[in-house]
Amino acid sequence: MPPPPPRLPRSLIPLPGEDLPGYTLRLAHRLDLTPIELLRQTGLVASDRHTAPARLMLTMEGGELTGFCAATTMSVQDALGLTLRPYVTSYPPVAERCWASVASGSGPGAFFLPGC
Repeated sequence: MPPPPPRLPRSLIPLPGEDLPGYTLRLAHRLDLTPIELLRQTGLVASDRHTAPARLMLTMEGGELTGFCAATTMSVQDALGLTLRPYVTSYPPVAERCWASVASGSGPGAFFLPGC
């Protein structure tokens, strides 16, 4: 297991209702980075990738979550609050379809989930 990414020189508290793309844009601007550079530095995207996987909008898991929390000094609860995970119980049919797509690995790489 790779070591967690280093702590960023500064972080931000997520705004109420903010999602991962919005948080990424705000923090990247504050750090004078591009959003993809920030995602690489937080461990959410591999250094050879040029796009973020769509599943990050749904949830972060395992090492991704740990690394993101360590780099941003954010709690696990706040980090998961940036994803759609808190809404799974509110929207069961959508959640089932989206989680099945992510779990099976059959979903496309961009945030396009047919039927969602």
